[in-house]
Amino acid sequence: MEMIEIFKKFLFFFFSLFVIIVSLSFLSYLSFLILFAVLPLAWGGFSFAPWVPTKKRDLKRVFELANLKEGEKVYELGFGDGRFILEAVKRYNVKGYGIEIVPFFYFYVWLRKLFLKNKRNLVLKMGNLFNFDLSPADLVYFWGMPATIEKKLKAKLEKELKPGTRVISYVFEIKGWKPEKISLKEGQVPIFLYIKK
Repeated sequence: MEMIEIFKKFLFFFFSLFVIIVSLSFLSYLSFLILFAVLPLAWGGFSFAPWVPTKKRDLKRVFELANLKEGEKVYELGFGDGRFILEAVKRYNVKGYGIEIVPFFYFYVWLRKLFLKNKRNLVLKMGNLFNFDLSPADLVYFWGMPATIEKKLKAKLEKELKPGTRVISYVFEIKGWKPEKISLKEGQVPIFLYIKK
């Protein structure tokens, strides 16, 4: 009888220890997740825009507006999960340049790049897009918050892009610029194509 009680206490002790270790592991995981995933995502929102992926159904419309040609230099500002830039490089054999400030997304797309047949055609840069030169671009694609587009990005595009560069804005217009085309289907978001004058 006494041996059974000792065994129960022993089992209870190790079960309690196991629960504590698992709980601490979960808290560590949660802390890691907050530190390395949630906070950088929030930072992306403060710097240019929070992550909003291009919907797969909208990619077709984006590519129709883009009218990409092999060898063109295509920039995506804030590439997130890489949906647009990876597909552009894969499907149209363009020279892709992706700029992303969130380390999680940068490394995620870097890993996906390893599986591209023409991986040499994709250059990924990590950092604030306002610190990178966009002048070589034939096309620039982005999703940004209206205030950031108006206050910062518009001036950068006007200063750096050469005449004839195509600019595609997903969802929001660039105020003061006249769109060349607008793709707008019922129940879907607008996509704006501009040509730099």
